[in-house]
Amino acid sequence: MVASFVPPEIICHVLCFLTPCDILRLRAVSKQFRDITYTPSLWRTLYANARLPRPPGPFYSQSVHLLERTLVKSERLAQSWTAQPMEYTSSSEVPLRRSPTSLRIINNQWLVGCETLTRRFVVYDLDVKAGADSQKILWEHNELIIDWDVCPVTSAEGLVLCIVFSDAAYEGPLAQRPWHLLEFRMNSGTGDLYHSHPLTVPTKYFNQPVILDGGRGPFLYIGIQQVIFHVEEQRFYEFPPFYSVLDNFPRGSKALTLAENLFTKTHVITLLRFFHDTEPGHLSTLVQAFTLPNGTESNVLRLSHEGIMDDFPQVVDIIRNSLVDPVNGMTSIRLLDQSFGEGNVCLSCIDLMLPRPTPTNLDSNTVLPMSIRAHNIIRTSNILHGSQNDWARHIEASDDGFVRGLWRFRMNAIDALMYGVHATDSPIMRFTIDASEEKCTAVLGKVLPANWHADLTFDGILHYSHAWMDGTRGRMCYEKNEYGESVAVVMNFD
Repeated sequence: MVASFVPPEIICHVLCFLTPCDILRLRAVSKQFRDITYTPSLWRTLYANARLPRPPGPFYSQSVHLLERTLVKSERLAQSWTAQPMEYTSSSEVPLRRSPTSLRIINNQWLVGCETLTRRFVVYDLDVKAGADSQKILWEHNELIIDWDVCPVTSAEGLVLCIVFSDAAYEGPLAQRPWHLLEFRMNSGTGDLYHSHPLTVPTKYFNQPVILDGGRGPFLYIGIQQVIFHVEEQRFYEFPPFYSVLDNFPRGSKALTLAENLFTKTHVITLLRFFHDTEPGHLSTLVQAFTLPNGTESNVLRLSHEGIMDDFPQVVDIIRNSLVDPVNGMTSIRLLDQSFGEGNVCLSCIDLMLPRPTPTNLDSNTVLPMSIRAHNIIRTSNILHGSQNDWARHIEASDDGFVRGLWRFRMNAIDALMYGVHATDSPIMRFTIDASEEKCTAVLGKVLPANWHADLTFDGILHYSHAWMDGTRGRMCYEKNEYGESVAVVMNFD
């Protein structure tokens, strides 16, 4: 056999140019190929270069089995995502002990919950085999947990699971109860989550709900407190008081409101909408980018770039993370703006271009102008056959710009009659976007009802206490409670 005379490392290099499904088929050729196709470096290279939606990675904390399973399922979904209706294939159930409250799904793999009575945080692995014990204790506390939230962020080493909570340990007034932060990282050898010592969150507003936000970067935003925690620097930061150095920012503007916070690998992006006094009814958007301060002693984020959009985006998602040009140092970030109304669909791409500071600008904290470019990706008319203002979205985007998602529309009685379905069966439109090139392109599927299990409807699932979609591997997870017993149902689809 010719392959027996070729060094394995050469074969492995050649296999890096195949697709994940091609690699699986190659395993049946011979024992030599089978052994090579389990090489960790092969799957890390395939994962890094895949033109598919996928979670951040590859990291050494991610097993080869996880990388392989994610890529193969994502490739298979890509072949039918916009061409066929969603089809139910199978489901499994994960028993939830002691009915943990306020479950969250993290990284499309773990369910994290808080057992109020036992005063501990627990995690359920959705990928365990049937019959195996899926529950693990994350952290046990000696006081009653009052409120909490969990959010994943991404460091250079991998996923970091952050939990912020308040408890009943404080003996003073309830209005001054502090918040605490727990960090959990994955052990690269065992795959288990481990944590360090709790940190005290700078707490200015007490007795408020805990709300966290983050993204595919090292920034954790602690809402209400308006504090940013950087998981790599292990420090808390504040936003500076609002100011703008732009000459074209109208000093007579009013009603400045925060529309969105976005978190990338390099910057925190804020979108602020404002009206002009001189142009009544004209709404624009001030876009500001913040990064870590120059001095090691400061705990205030530095405003590095800003620009103005002569429009306002309605629903925004990051579809390509920070990409730094190796030649000129320009950082580009790509956003997706989505809008619907009267049966129309409009998708627009927004590119934020942030020039690299010079040593002089960096030392002087100069705010550089941000270039903002927008172009339409796709605009359709009457595709929804009526007014569809009640909609929800789910989007999976890789850092390099490969996007898979769906929109769910709630139908009124007239539209349901036109489709020949019940009004409670919300139609779904699936779509893909390639944002990796200079110009974004999109493919829209048809508006079709989802073909779920006979006992379930998509709208019915959303009436459960929690429901999540994993668009990378094609599954949905929702929690249900029957006869006092709670289970997490994992439903697979194509």
